[in-house]
Amino acid sequence: MRSLWRYTLLGLTVMAPVAQAQLAPNAAYDGRVTLARLKYDALTNPEGCQEADSPAGQGWGHDYPMSVQGLLKAATELTSMRAAPDSTVALTVDDPELLRHPLAMLTEPGCWQPTDREARALRNYLTRGGFLVVDDPTFSDCTPEHCQLAIDRFEAWMERVLPQGRVVQLTASNPVFDNFFQLTPTTVPGVTAEPAIIMGIYQNNDPTRRLLVVAHYWTALGHMWRYVDSGLGSGIEQGGPSYQMGLNELMYGLSH
Repeated sequence: MRSLWRYTLLGLTVMAPVAQAQLAPNAAYDGRVTLARLKYDALTNPEGCQEADSPAGQGWGHDYPMSVQGLLKAATELTSMRAAPDSTVALTVDDPELLRHPLAMLTEPGCWQPTDREARALRNYLTRGGFLVVDDPTFSDCTPEHCQLAIDRFEAWMERVLPQGRVVQLTASNPVFDNFFQLTPTTVPGVTAEPAIIMGIYQNNDPTRRLLVVAHYWTALGHMWRYVDSGLGSGIEQGGPSYQMGLNELMYGLSH
């Protein structure tokens, strides 16, 4: 599923293989906007948790750093955001350095079973102002059984992180769909012909408060944000809306 992809955005189309370069060390924090990727020890079951498609390896490393760099490059080119398109920031959730980064991304959440320490650390991050984007609950192939299992696992461990938190479907009136770009939930591309389902957790379960977490169900938007030297790419023709949703999430996380 992840070896060779067609990239399209704003009329640009190129073909690019999966990167095989050595993963760069974390960049020093310099005040520019980053999107920190959360690292974790991936489960071994199902096999998709051990599939590697990037220099970062399996589980947390799917599409890293290409997806983060692609989205941040789009941010620098399409907005006034002072972002770090060459960003490589991958941290464990209990690393104190994470608190420097108000935006974080977690990939393949069904491949992670947080320890009690990690659950407490993630709770601390979110309640102290952090914003988490959860993406790609697919086990690489997103068969109906795999996608549902990944979602169930994510919701189960999130109950340990935010015991009172409720994962709810976000409606079109949520500002995450209407800030830099005006979107609707049905425009966010899924892995099939059906649109993705965008879920979230509000502070104190109050829709008038800020979102702590946004989760992409039945999709892998990060895979559509992959960056190649000759431009921005998507992997599928719905790349434009995938970038738009990602940029909206960056804007939301920075402004809330």
